[in-house]
Amino acid sequence: MSTARHILALLRSHVEGEEQQFYSAALQMAAHEARLGHGKLAQEIRELIDQAKAQKSVIEKHLLLFH
Repeated sequence: MSTARHILALLRSHVEGEEQQFYSAALQMAAHEARLGHGKLAQEIRELIDQAKAQKSVIEKHLLLFH
């Protein structure tokens, strides 16, 4: 998939609130960059995805405490 298609997939999934699709498209971008030899960029994308997932998990845990 081309970078432009990855970006479109990211934006669509974000607008539609499809979090898993968003992460999937982002991971596909990381894999694409890795195949192009851009290992540092691929790693940075994966780290940002991990941070986003961890942050969401912390927020969800806090929300559960208040219910």
